[in-house]
Amino acid sequence: MTIGPFAVAVLKMTFVLLAALGMTRFLRRASAGARHLVWLVALCALLTLPPLAAWSPLELAVLPTPSPVVTAPPAAVSPLEIEASRVASPRAAAASTEATPSVLMVDA
Repeated sequence: MTIGPFAVAVLKMTFVLLAALGMTRFLRRASAGARHLVWLVALCALLTLPPLAAWSPLELAVLPTPSPVVTAPPAAVSPLEIEASRVASPRAAAASTEATPSVLMVDA
């Protein structure tokens, strides 16, 4: 069960009014102007709560969302397949090993 936006607004307004009531009880011996100021601020807060509630779900993208990096596991090559390729063309295999050093490069 979820609480709707209207019920959330009513709860917020009730909290503001209860806070104002508590402040006026605390300021019982203060001047009437101070107590009226508390109620004026509370009523202004009640008027600004609905627009602020409409703006509250603002989502600002400060940084871009990281994209997931998907890497495939390296293909498994059996030593028999390597030997089979060398046996198939020994001249090409000998020429390629003499010209370039054998370096295994793997994307990580």
